[in-house]
Amino acid sequence: AVTNRLPTGFALASVLRGGVAYTGFRVIGNSVIFTNLGNLGNGSVELVSVVARPLAGGIFTNTVSAGSTLVDPLKANNSASTKTEVFSVAPPAITLSQV
Repeated sequence: AVTNRLPTGFALASVLRGGVAYTGFRVIGNSVIFTNLGNLGNGSVELVSVVARPLAGGIFTNTVSAGSTLVDPLKANNSASTKTEVFSVAPPAITLSQV
């Protein structure tokens, strides 16, 4: 399974697999969980993108981890984190119309 733990203060916007909208995931709390991405051989790559929208400014850390029921001699490379700084969040667009 692959788990993307979104930082508090982010809302899930969409999920893509290979650049195409994807629905094979579950959301539990702030975690987006993929349980069936198929088997990956040594050195293989699978591209899954989680698009999230910040609800406020600040510095946020996003963490992704992968796991398997198979023996993995290199478990230390099964997670990654990155920090993102959000300077401001644009207010929602308002459209006025006259009736």
